[in-house]
Amino acid sequence: MSSGIRAWYQRRRLEGELTGLWCAALRLERIGRTQRFLDLGGDSVAAVRLIGAVEERLGVSLSVRVLMETQTIAGMAEHLQRRSRAERGPSHDE
Repeated sequence: MSSGIRAWYQRRRLEGELTGLWCAALRLERIGRTQRFLDLGGDSVAAVRLIGAVEERLGVSLSVRVLMETQTIAGMAEHLQRRSRAERGPSHDE
């Protein structure tokens, strides 16, 4: 599997996990990957719930600032993927 396809698959999988966490934190049944946190009724309480759930489920810490900068499930997934790549360093298969 090429690294591009692998990255796409990993991003979609991560977005799926994040969607569940966002739905629980915002108490919604469905959320689109590009819907904005604040537009969905997100507030400081929901932000704390979401950040705690991401840390517990995915083992990564986030700040409210990152949530406000990324704003969407897709944006958060991209941020987490970039951060993961940066922590791993240069890949040998690219």
